[in-house]
Amino acid sequence: MVLGKSYRTNGQSTGYFEDYFTGFENHNLDSHWVNLKVAMHGLTNNSSCNPDHRAFISITDQPIGSVEWDGQQAKVFEKNFYVGEDSIRIFPTGNRLDVKVTGEACETGSDEIRINWYEFTYWRTIEQTLIISLLKVLIWFYKVLDFELVS
Repeated sequence: MVLGKSYRTNGQSTGYFEDYFTGFENHNLDSHWVNLKVAMHGLTNNSSCNPDHRAFISITDQPIGSVEWDGQQAKVFEKNFYVGEDSIRIFPTGNRLDVKVTGEACETGSDEIRINWYEFTYWRTIEQTLIISLLKVLIWFYKVLDFELVS
């Protein structure tokens, strides 16, 4: 499955991938580190350029990193980044992941890549409401019905 594409012509970015996402659900604020993976595939193969592709990855105009590769090959970008007020900010109302090719790898010709998928990995808090409800029922059985545990 392809999510989108990013491309440039004669050294100028003529289209890039962008996707919107909300803040990280149930993000555990004790851990500020997030891992981002972006799977891409090069479509163009220019023999006069090595490498053919350089993709720049950013979140809501905040640079995360870049990756280079050659030819019609798959490439997975992976990077850990710190989320906080003084570093990469993730907004609960909305964020944008951008993948751009701009011509730094090869100034002549064209460059086109596909973005196949991306994922964020982060520590989450787990809702304990079901477990707490079950404990309340067991306590009720113990108190009200004079329930005895068998050993």
